[in-house]
Amino acid sequence: MEVHLEPLPDGRGERLLRPASVGVPHRVSGLQPRGPRGRQLPDELRRIRLRSGDHRPGRVRGHAHRGDRRARALLRRGLVRELLRLLRLRAQDPLGGDALHAAPERHQALAPAPVPARAIQQAQSRLRDPRERLKEEPQPQARRPLIPKEEPQPQARRPLIPKEEPQPQARRPPIPKEEPQPQARRPLIPGSLVLDLGCLLAGAALLSTLAWWWWRPDELFLLLLGLIAVRLWLAPVAIPAWRPRRVLVIGILAYAAIFSFITVTRHLTLLTHALDLGYYVQLTWNLARGAGPLVSLPEMNAWGDHFSPVMYLLAPLFWVAPGAVALLVAQAVALAVGALAVFGIAARRLGDERPAAVFALLYLVNPSLHGINVRDFHAAALAVPLLLAAIYFAERDSPWLFTLAVVLALGTREDATIPVVGLGIWLALAKRRWLWGGVTAMAAVALLVVDTRWLIPHFRGAPYPHLGRYAHLGRTVPEIMASLLLHPFRTLGALWGLPRLSYLGYLLGPLVFLPLLAPIELLALLPALLENLLGQDPVLFYHRTQYQSFVLPFLMNGAIAGYARLARARPGPWPPRALTAAMISSLAFASPTVNDLAVQRFWPRAEHRQAWEVMAQVPRDASISAQDQYVAHLSLRPLVFVFPVSLEEAQYALVNAESYPWRGLPDVRMRQEDRDVVTIAGVASESGVASPAAAAPPSTPELRFRVKYRAGPHLLLERQ
Repeated sequence: MEVHLEPLPDGRGERLLRPASVGVPHRVSGLQPRGPRGRQLPDELRRIRLRSGDHRPGRVRGHAHRGDRRARALLRRGLVRELLRLLRLRAQDPLGGDALHAAPERHQALAPAPVPARAIQQAQSRLRDPRERLKEEPQPQARRPLIPKEEPQPQARRPLIPKEEPQPQARRPPIPKEEPQPQARRPLIPGSLVLDLGCLLAGAALLSTLAWWWWRPDELFLLLLGLIAVRLWLAPVAIPAWRPRRVLVIGILAYAAIFSFITVTRHLTLLTHALDLGYYVQLTWNLARGAGPLVSLPEMNAWGDHFSPVMYLLAPLFWVAPGAVALLVAQAVALAVGALAVFGIAARRLGDERPAAVFALLYLVNPSLHGINVRDFHAAALAVPLLLAAIYFAERDSPWLFTLAVVLALGTREDATIPVVGLGIWLALAKRRWLWGGVTAMAAVALLVVDTRWLIPHFRGAPYPHLGRYAHLGRTVPEIMASLLLHPFRTLGALWGLPRLSYLGYLLGPLVFLPLLAPIELLALLPALLENLLGQDPVLFYHRTQYQSFVLPFLMNGAIAGYARLARARPGPWPPRALTAAMISSLAFASPTVNDLAVQRFWPRAEHRQAWEVMAQVPRDASISAQDQYVAHLSLRPLVFVFPVSLEEAQYALVNAESYPWRGLPDVRMRQEDRDVVTIAGVASESGVASPAAAAPPSTPELRFRVKYRAGPHLLLERQ
């Protein structure tokens, strides 16, 4: 007997059909088979369902909770038993009907026609022994899972590793055998190793010359710097990870410590001057004790020379530590703090703290900053961090802090109004703050006119003295401004010349000309730059003087803006290379600072100790006329003069006998009558320095002094 399984229309299982050999006109009915009287048959005869995608034998519908084990039992044992039951039912239905699928009782009248006897005999002969028939004809459908053939298995569709994806090993090309070994092309001694050895030797030579001065330290420093540059160019060195803020703090502390050491040791070894360290020491001392802005170098109101009310903020330092050392350390710290403003400006514009920290270091190693710091003390030097702070507060859109920084910068000196004009131009053009920038620029111009025309002449009792440097352009500030506008060719002629061009090279070279990429920032730099270029005094256009205090902040601002434009136009390796080149260039231009670290510069010798011994003998309140190198040490008194000024009024005189005849004082004559008496004759000009052209008339009396104390070449003379 054959058993046929027909798939259901929805594809969710199969149903059992009667043997095909029994020619019964009845169709196999639906899901609920019933007996002759409509009686429901047992559960085992219901259709078997198989879940789609299941590899196991089907489960009996209505009893799915029995699991696969029940379904397998039906296939193995129950199928034979049910076939035998079908045979018994057929024996009870001689008409050939199927009791399993018989119609209900109400339809008995519509029973089908009887089956011929020959067909019944053929069916009985074929089903004479069902067990043997099952053994002869095994049912493969009951043994394999009932899964539609057209639906593949999920595992076959989604392999863990796609066959089309090649293995990584297959894509790695083998090393060609013809490639030569690296050792065959390298020399016996690599070039980088030679350069490393050269750097070590140059560094050792630099340290030795700093200790014993057998060669100029700045020249050996340039050699070492060149070797390092070539080494980096041939074989770049990977810089380890670093924190920008930590590097910034270390740089600020190192700068403050190094330049405090340099300036203080220069002062202790008599390398400072009356103008301007002695001048500002006496001014601050008088402000601290409430005597007002009085100085005696020359004897006048200090606001009649330069209007610097910012010195009132430094007066409290002299309550704790009066003297030149306090001013020198305060100046070094103030200039070092300017790196914070540079870092803030660069970080806000570039969006990255790493190049911002590099720009802060470029500021700290700038040769112009070193020149400002090393040349004694100047109130104008305090404008450097204040102007940088004003630019930073403008970047932050903080008008009140910006105004505070500008007011403090204007208090450093009267000509600080000129860079503030450039600051207003930058605000208007770069930041689009037209009202803010316009008010700043016009207020600065008005204040400059007031200072030079009324304020300073009021304290001085004479016209403003420092316009003589621009006499070829005019005698007053309005005349000079009109000349610049009405006679541009005269202005260009004044700017032409090799000294001024080299001055521009010294300013832009340390920054590898990055400010030239920022034209708006160059316009802001122009007022302060023209102040130096248009002057007739060569000290104005020398890059290592205090007159660069108003130029340096705008140079750094322009360099940051130029780097930002370069990073946008040429992203990739060019911006980092520009910073590396700027660092090497700045160190090269700043090489003269290395000479100040030599031992012979800061280590006191016997001559210096003898000078301290002599200066300690001068009474505290006594008036004295001393040579230039002693004045800064003797300025904590009401009256101190630069020898030979006011020699007839001073109680004491301090000179170096070995340096006679004194350079620049050919008309001052000194004669030692005996061991204890010295005669000095000469003519002094009103400016405080003996005039070389003036000749002492024969009727000029000679001043006699008694040698009060002698130590080496240093003579302390007391007037008789």
